[in-house]
Amino acid sequence: MRAAILLLSNVGAVLCKSSILDKDLSYTRYPKYPPYCSVPEDMEKRGVPPLQSSDLKTKLVHVTSVIRHGARTPWSDQMMCWDGYWQDPELGIWNCDLTTMISPPSAPFVTEVENDPTKVNDEIGAESGSSSMFLFEKRYDALNHPPHLTNLLNGTCQKGQLLLKGYEQEMANGRHLREAYVHDGLPSSSGPASTDDRMRLFDLTGDDDGSASLGGRKPYEEPNLRYRADDEQRTMMSGQVLLRGMWGDIIAKDSAETGENPVIIVHTGDYSVDVLAPRESNCPRLSELREEAEQSETFQTFNTSEEANILRTLMVEELGNDFTDNIHDCLMTTMCTDRKLPDILADYGSPNDGGGKYGGNIFQRLIDYNTFSWCYNLAHNDGAYSKLGMGPLWYEIMSNIKPFLNGDDSEPLTKMALISGHDSTVEPLLASLGNSIYDGTVWVPYATMFNIEIHESTNSQDEKSHFFRLILNGDAITSRVPGCPDDNDLCDVSVLVDIVEPFARYDPDCATRSPADEAGQNSIKTAEAAMSTPSALAILFVTIFFSSILGGVTTYVYLTRQFPFCGHNNYRRGSSGIALDNRKGTFTSVEDAEHHEKGVDEADGKRTSYGAAEHDSHTDAELL
Repeated sequence: MRAAILLLSNVGAVLCKSSILDKDLSYTRYPKYPPYCSVPEDMEKRGVPPLQSSDLKTKLVHVTSVIRHGARTPWSDQMMCWDGYWQDPELGIWNCDLTTMISPPSAPFVTEVENDPTKVNDEIGAESGSSSMFLFEKRYDALNHPPHLTNLLNGTCQKGQLLLKGYEQEMANGRHLREAYVHDGLPSSSGPASTDDRMRLFDLTGDDDGSASLGGRKPYEEPNLRYRADDEQRTMMSGQVLLRGMWGDIIAKDSAETGENPVIIVHTGDYSVDVLAPRESNCPRLSELREEAEQSETFQTFNTSEEANILRTLMVEELGNDFTDNIHDCLMTTMCTDRKLPDILADYGSPNDGGGKYGGNIFQRLIDYNTFSWCYNLAHNDGAYSKLGMGPLWYEIMSNIKPFLNGDDSEPLTKMALISGHDSTVEPLLASLGNSIYDGTVWVPYATMFNIEIHESTNSQDEKSHFFRLILNGDAITSRVPGCPDDNDLCDVSVLVDIVEPFARYDPDCATRSPADEAGQNSIKTAEAAMSTPSALAILFVTIFFSSILGGVTTYVYLTRQFPFCGHNNYRRGSSGIALDNRKGTFTSVEDAEHHEKGVDEADGKRTSYGAAEHDSHTDAELL
């Protein structure tokens, strides 16, 4: 039976429980918070903007929304921060009010098919009719005997778990999507979908829930919605909460009418091999590309700069450790949860004259230093690392988009695809579109949302054409894509296709490169560049023509011992020079032929191989 998410409409949260709201949602310790924290005021500004005025008559047909999870606990208990971090009760003990609710299905799919054979080809429909019967609440409180027996974060939280603040952030994202893409006809609605019919991805005004216009399916059911996440608590729950913010009232109404809990399928896989982030352990070529970026002149200049040395010295002398690898997590999980930073770091948003041994604005300088350290490789060499690492995910994304571009309406299409991932999902996706979209100098905030909209022309006089729009945290960034107009937020979809087509594949070339391979590749690129002009092609043709004539004449003279057109009275060899009847040059048996092919080293009697080089056949998995 397929894994499914049970959306609970009769409790205060979807798949989670909260007991202390006000304390967990406060942002009061610091005068100002960095954008990374995604405080409520910042989240409210990230709604999808209206479509710019345009002469084009269009309608929105598809949206892929890629999100980063909301605020979380530290990703590891082995994370090294400043001295005393894990020993400080305020910093090293993490207790969570947000818990997970689990529901077993009431009956296996096979039982439903036995009772009703017509459901054999409708697993989704059969599942959605199953009631949960009862729920389990998952609490991390069994190991509660500090300091001898505790969980990894010394409290009731999982490492990397979604926090209640993250829950509220994703609820805000869900509301933004509802206002932008769902027209429900309610007087309280004022978003783009209510004011612009071009933005109505889901129109619920024809019937109570829009199912009549959605192939008989609810808007939150497949194929109208496809929900994808990796198998981590914070990504799974972030997507679930977003869907509650988007469809909570519709789900509650359906549940009240049917007496059953609606089911939404989440598509996932083993975390260690999933493709929602680049995996160097599964793709060795990624490690090479990262090392190339770190050996580049730009990175080395940064890494050996006076600023980098000052900040590393500061960490050692003032904080006890050089925790360069963990700066972001140490600082942000502390500040964004209103915990106490060391005094020397607590200067974000405060007036600072830049004096002192290390200068001012230390918090922001450490963040900038760490961001470049981690993210530069994503954008280096035209985003080569990101293109290779995100090729399989782009393949998934384009698999949902391509049918609209091809006019394939043989079966219902996915109107909305939700992908719940990490910063390491969003950042390389952006970097793969070009340095003008992402240059490796910004670490995306909690609950970042990146939308890819596909719009279809409705002008009956022209053949249908398609356009795309990119939205990042409330800003339209389409005009930053190379080849797109500066004065419009819609761009011909062929531009997007041309960018991602070369690497949108599920089987990227992850083989490592030797220096000889690199030299060969460079030679090929040089030759291709040289042959790209008409004059070069003409020279190549003439060269091949005369080389062929010269080669033919040379062969003729060698075999006949005379020049062409000079008669046949000159000296000639008695044979052609090719000893076809020479028994030493023929194979008298299959065994002799195999012996010759493998070869024998007569000096030591060892068998050596002279077989042809293996050819690694490659299945072309390019989507477009």
